[in-house]
Amino acid sequence: MSCGCMKDADFLVTVPGDPQREAQRSFNPPRVLANAIEGHLGVSVLAKALKRVNATHARDLAFRDVRCCFMQDKAPGRIDGRSVVLVDDIATRGYTLRACSEHLRNAGA
Repeated sequence: MSCGCMKDADFLVTVPGDPQREAQRSFNPPRVLANAIEGHLGVSVLAKALKRVNATHARDLAFRDVRCCFMQDKAPGRIDGRSVVLVDDIATRGYTLRACSEHLRNAGA
């Protein structure tokens, strides 16, 4: 489970899920994965670095629309100059990870 990117990571950031989908699943897969990585490698989870503002599934949207589904939280903790690893439960076209990564880079990560 170890990779080079984890050695230099300051935080794990979970991609926010759709609350309705989380309720149907009765758990949050990205958070479960992040907690497992945190426990195994000792890298802290910064749970509220991003927030979701639209529940539309990314597979149905163009990239510019996916970018609008997520925002940087106003007070996520200090991430300037920090290295983060994004944790998501699925990988489709990569739009969600790309959009969330952009928001975190714009915040200084």
